[in-house]
Amino acid sequence: MWILYLVVAVTFVPYHPLFMASFGPFSVAKYCGMVALVVGVVRAMVRPIAISGCSWRLKAPFMVYATVLLLSSVFRGTGANSLEASGLTKSVSIISTCVMVYLLIDSAERFRGSVRAALCCLTVVSLYAIKQWVAYHNLFADFRGWGGLSGDPNYYAAVVVLWSPVAMITKQPSSLLGWLFRFACGLAIFFAFATAGSRGGLAGLVASGVFLLITHRQVKHTLGALATLTVLVPMLLIMPNSPLRRLTDPTISDQSAVTNRTLFWRAATGTFLDNPIIGVGDQRFAEELWERQKAGRGEHFAHNTYLEMLGRYGLAGGIPFVWLLVAVFSSLGRAARRLGDKELANAARAMQAGVVGYALCIVFVTAWWQMTLWLMIGTAMAMDRILANEASSGRGGPFGDSAPASGGRKALRVAVLDTKRGIPLLARKRNG
Repeated sequence: MWILYLVVAVTFVPYHPLFMASFGPFSVAKYCGMVALVVGVVRAMVRPIAISGCSWRLKAPFMVYATVLLLSSVFRGTGANSLEASGLTKSVSIISTCVMVYLLIDSAERFRGSVRAALCCLTVVSLYAIKQWVAYHNLFADFRGWGGLSGDPNYYAAVVVLWSPVAMITKQPSSLLGWLFRFACGLAIFFAFATAGSRGGLAGLVASGVFLLITHRQVKHTLGALATLTVLVPMLLIMPNSPLRRLTDPTISDQSAVTNRTLFWRAATGTFLDNPIIGVGDQRFAEELWERQKAGRGEHFAHNTYLEMLGRYGLAGGIPFVWLLVAVFSSLGRAARRLGDKELANAARAMQAGVVGYALCIVFVTAWWQMTLWLMIGTAMAMDRILANEASSGRGGPFGDSAPASGGRKALRVAVLDTKRGIPLLARKRNG
């Protein structure tokens, strides 16, 4: 389990000095990823069922998208531009993150452990953002946390939108201390979210909340959502640079940001229309975007993930990316309907809400390389695999409903999951 915690920590806190430190050709974060991938592959070799089960409805778009990324990075070149020189590294990191998470999360306990780790890491990053705000908001009236562990405030807000629903809804230890811990984490996360001042993040959070209120029928989750609104709304009204204030009373800087984004979007759209099928590649996209910006701040990014995908890889990359997001949403919905364990079903629904909000957030930022997204996609693939293995075993349990037994007295090798220890075993079962 410790290697899974390490993967989550590196994904959520990549800017920590410990993970950024370099030894030889790679950083500590890269070495951690390599070790985790090796452990995942070894687990798959010793327990073969770990690599089976995920449906092709989810694997196909991921494999197509991964192929496009690798081919573009290898054959289109990454050039010498410092912002784009790591294109191949990013592609390999994206694929490796999904694969290692898919291989490491193979039980309910491991899933819950990864979510607990995500909640702790998100809280640590949020506390750092609050520390920045406390230190500087008196000096700069419109201060927004920047750099350090929390990184760009817009990216931080997108991570909150993606992971906070499942982190807050997934069942934690039922003791009073456990509930107090979750409440304290939620308070820190949403306060830091208010200090980030991300308008796109607020739109995504509202979309996630509305989705949860519509799809969740349980009273306790409705009350939880109302409690969250009770805490969050006053923060948005009081904070001088909250996203709500930036929407209702924008400063000159806020208006300039809107103008610049419009400029970036036009430049990215023009790049796509000139090369609609396969795009211009990583390096040429950065150069094209720079050249097409006749005014405003020069940027190498489109500040819109969908337009960036189309500009870089054309329809060959943009369609698989959207297809993958839709497949993840659909897979989580299927898990929410079929999982026998209601807490896990609620977690799947919360992950759906996070994907909905995140899909809206990335209209305003370029986030195709953000590892927290691929951690979520890998987790969704693992959940789909567990559900499929449980259904194929023909046994009811905490992961899925019982599948109807097929006729005949045919001996089948099926995967039976020891849900207490999280250890997959091979057993022989007779139907009929």
